[in-house]
Amino acid sequence: GLVGLHRIAEDKLDEVRRKGTEPEKEAWYESVIISLDGLKILIQRYRDTASELADSETDRTRKGELQELAGISQNLMNGPPKTFREALQAFHFAYIAFCSTMNMPPLGRFDQYLWPYLKRDLEIGAITLDKAQDLIDDSFLRFNELLQTYNLLDDSPYAAVAGEGLTEARATSIGSWSSFMGGKTSQERVFEGVGTYTLPNRMDVWGGVYSLWMANMALAGLTPEGEDGTNPLTYLCINAKYRLKMPQPNLYVRFHDGSPPELYERVADCIRAGLSGPSIYCDEVIVPSQEKAGIPLEHARDYTCDGCWEVHVQGRTQFKYSLHSAPEWLDRVLCPERWWDEPENLPLYVEAMDPYRDSKPPDPYRLSSFNEVMESFKEQLDLGIKGFIEVADSMWDGRLSSIAPLPLFSAFTEGPLESGKDITQGGIQYVVHAPFLTGLSHAADSLAAIKKLCFEEKVIEWRELLDAVRNNWEGKEPLRQLVRTRAPAYGTDVDYVDDIAREIVECYVESLRKHGSKAKSKTRFHGCVGTFEWYIGMGSVVGATPDGRLAGEPFGANAGPSMGRGVTGPTAVMNSFLKLPLIDLPTGSCLDVAMSPRSDLLVEPFIKSFIERRGSVLNISVNDVEQLRAAMKEPDKYRDLKIRVGGWEAFFVDLPPEMQKWQVQKFEQYGT
Repeated sequence: GLVGLHRIAEDKLDEVRRKGTEPEKEAWYESVIISLDGLKILIQRYRDTASELADSETDRTRKGELQELAGISQNLMNGPPKTFREALQAFHFAYIAFCSTMNMPPLGRFDQYLWPYLKRDLEIGAITLDKAQDLIDDSFLRFNELLQTYNLLDDSPYAAVAGEGLTEARATSIGSWSSFMGGKTSQERVFEGVGTYTLPNRMDVWGGVYSLWMANMALAGLTPEGEDGTNPLTYLCINAKYRLKMPQPNLYVRFHDGSPPELYERVADCIRAGLSGPSIYCDEVIVPSQEKAGIPLEHARDYTCDGCWEVHVQGRTQFKYSLHSAPEWLDRVLCPERWWDEPENLPLYVEAMDPYRDSKPPDPYRLSSFNEVMESFKEQLDLGIKGFIEVADSMWDGRLSSIAPLPLFSAFTEGPLESGKDITQGGIQYVVHAPFLTGLSHAADSLAAIKKLCFEEKVIEWRELLDAVRNNWEGKEPLRQLVRTRAPAYGTDVDYVDDIAREIVECYVESLRKHGSKAKSKTRFHGCVGTFEWYIGMGSVVGATPDGRLAGEPFGANAGPSMGRGVTGPTAVMNSFLKLPLIDLPTGSCLDVAMSPRSDLLVEPFIKSFIERRGSVLNISVNDVEQLRAAMKEPDKYRDLKIRVGGWEAFFVDLPPEMQKWQVQKFEQYGT
């Protein structure tokens, strides 16, 4: 409880003061105590307000509710929660405080840490399941009351001068992302020797347009001891999502070989109802992938989700991610002058900037075989990962803790109170930075087209394809259609292109292993294939690609096929996805599948097949494409229509036109 955390911090502060040799730790423990005192004051205000309202309330039922809230608040000020109602209220007090300090913590394994309280209350008759359902319903409604109306990064120009100001600029950008979305690193265009450069950040185009408080809840799955964790609270949470049909919280249900059939049924019911969730996790892949990355089995079994669907260990992890574009690496090979000779086309991410100096690829017109193209691509991939790791590793020089420390949030996690180090100083048990491999399908399809059409079948001259791509296919529509119809596509269960996709991921994993092993900090670099909601933004800054994609067009979502290429159905899409080395991607890799309402009976067997065949992360959306089109024309008639966007759910009519069009196209490729 709050009192216990306060006591630990006070004892540690006394210990540090007696030593008198660690002023930074002394100041940090003082900041923790101040933060916890602030939380206590917040609870006290709720207590006082509830008491005042109860005094003037004439309705007996409402008066009793207010008196109960006042009593619960008083109890939580004095000790740990003892009942389910108190535990639930304690959770919400902490969550309010975290959001107020611009921390956006996921909700973790909600049904696991609250179940002991509910179980005890049920056993002694202190509560009924119906009453517990009411409390969960009310809790879910609370998550939808918090809406971001202003975002620091929406219109603030983060600019700095290259050279001497570079370190400071990086630190400022990193610090800003630390308070936004739980510690992201910079993800916009940067500068290199060209003076100042304003970072464009249209959050509507990039997808961040809704209530992004990261209210993500993991349910069921294996316990740390290896037992099935499904319990009555699991179903209460799923019921609440089904009944209320509100965007928040996002549910993520963990399955394993021992999961009960009812869990599959209830999850499928939600998805068929058009809720675009819950998302699916496969413990049989994710747990061993975490173990392979060096996480102890007991902790690996206790994984949860972060802001979208990325995997990390609950309560023990500081998670960051950055986006790394496979089509961009290929673009560097095919159009090197675009990146080295034109200052406005500089590396997209801070992490990827330094390694590209003096590493211009050879003249692409002199590449005479597919192997040469592939090796040049792999070299750019390796350089990008190398530079990212070098810069990400250097973040842990203390600058972040002096910009955006998190004393309150740190107090609620494993490690900081014991070590006297803030989360931003690496005080937490695991520090994970995941460089997301994005645009995999476009890179695989492009390389497959080059290999098959230029160097094997020789139906297209290499120079002709290069000219077309470098000029955005202008005047070459017949050639573009030839590529689109004759070259194999990832997501159609064709080994020819799926093997290339696997080779790209294997190269990426090996590069992470090679360069990550040289890191000087405690940061772990965990692999992942995905895009979240950034598929429009990522595609908007990359030129045309040899798969027929035009410059600026969106990428395919996560680890799924490119837009319009998943034409042989969801099963073929899953088959291609399952050929990736998922066991080597501990942060997870997500497959997005769209289904029409007339295919909704396939949802449950599709989920079962995904688990049995050892997928990783799965999102299934069921929407009527004609309804989506109608909503674009008459939004007021479809205010309650929801859609999956990356790792979260939003009302369709609230999305910007670019995102709405992309969503319509996603469902079109699976038929109406």
